[in-house]
Amino acid sequence: MFSSAVEFHQLRYFIAAAEDLSISGAAKRLHVTQPALSRQIAVLEAELGVPMFDRIRKRIHLTDAGRFFLPKARQIICDAETSLQQLREQFGKARRTLRLGFLTSRSS
Repeated sequence: MFSSAVEFHQLRYFIAAAEDLSISGAAKRLHVTQPALSRQIAVLEAELGVPMFDRIRKRIHLTDAGRFFLPKARQIICDAETSLQQLREQFGKARRTLRLGFLTSRSS
């Protein structure tokens, strides 16, 4: 049963490990120790009740559950960060933020 004890840092750790397909690479990128990152991913998997990664020797691969959850975890983090920024802009002293992005086409 899901008890909502999932924490944002666990989601960030999961996303980094999934993007790097490496616990040690994700740990370096996030400036945390590898054992701490590994432990938090294990806690996340236990909380969710499903493995997110297949661990084969020193390599990791996303399970079907991990592939399913990755875009959802990204969206949760994005929604939380956006909500916090909007709250600061609306009620705090933060200035409004305008973010622009553009796509370019690649020609071969």
